[in-house]
Amino acid sequence: MIPGENMKPILSGNYLIIVYEEGEKEKPVFTKRMMIVNKKVSIEGEVKRATLLDQRNYQHEVDFKVLHSGYEINNPFGDIYTVITQNNRWDNAIEGLQPLFVKNDELIYDYEEENLFDGGNEYRFFDSKSMRYFSERIKNITFENDTNKIRLYTDKKRSFQRYSNLWQDINGKRLIKVQEGSHNGTEADYALTHFSLAFEHEITHGDLYIFGQISDYGFPNSHLMKYNKETGLYEADIYLKQGYYNYEYVLLKNDGDAISSFIEGTHFETINNYIIYIYHRASGENYDQLIGIKRISSKGLF
Repeated sequence: MIPGENMKPILSGNYLIIVYEEGEKEKPVFTKRMMIVNKKVSIEGEVKRATLLDQRNYQHEVDFKVLHSGYEINNPFGDIYTVITQNNRWDNAIEGLQPLFVKNDELIYDYEEENLFDGGNEYRFFDSKSMRYFSERIKNITFENDTNKIRLYTDKKRSFQRYSNLWQDINGKRLIKVQEGSHNGTEADYALTHFSLAFEHEITHGDLYIFGQISDYGFPNSHLMKYNKETGLYEADIYLKQGYYNYEYVLLKNDGDAISSFIEGTHFETINNYIIYIYHRASGENYDQLIGIKRISSKGLF
């Protein structure tokens, strides 16, 4: 357990937890990113519709200021490093913005272009907490060869559809939970879950992935979709524990850019969560302290 009696971090910043079998340091079982903050500054921020006219219908603008009364920052342009993330994603994080204005004990980051995120769309979802009853997005549940199998209804491209918020999503997260049980962590069963997306042809300029906390916000091969020319569907089968899942389809282009709007579309009305991280490398130090975090949302702004 962190922190515990035998281990307690003494420095703020970014950490990576690595779990491996004894004597197998070069073969980690899994890794997990974590952060420790030592709050030295306060942050005021807001999410608003993009100021630029060409982007007003599609993007969010994240403006903020850092208030550091009583905390000395000698060189705000060289010692401070900023990161903004959207819905816990790091592949599209905005990093390294410098303050536009510096006042007494105040750093102002009020850009019009450099701090823009695609609004994206509300996440798709399915509910597999029960293996007995079909929820709204589940087409079929079977048990074959000692394996639970769930088939979801086929999804459709949404890039040119109007914005709609017919359900409350959880911004890409997942919830491990079992309906017919009391201990979610141990009683939730695994199921081979079938995803399908109708598409008129095979994409040649990138690969499609099922994305969100369902993929640990990454692009593992297990979440890569394959195109079936006979059915005209992109398909994938993923082992998942019972629960409630959000997900979206993200195109990982051949040049490395990850684009969700290709399938999902992008709208300024979409509700997203944003986190602003403020790091400080003090004079004479060789590491970056995490001195402030601010969570803000676009909910209720539009």
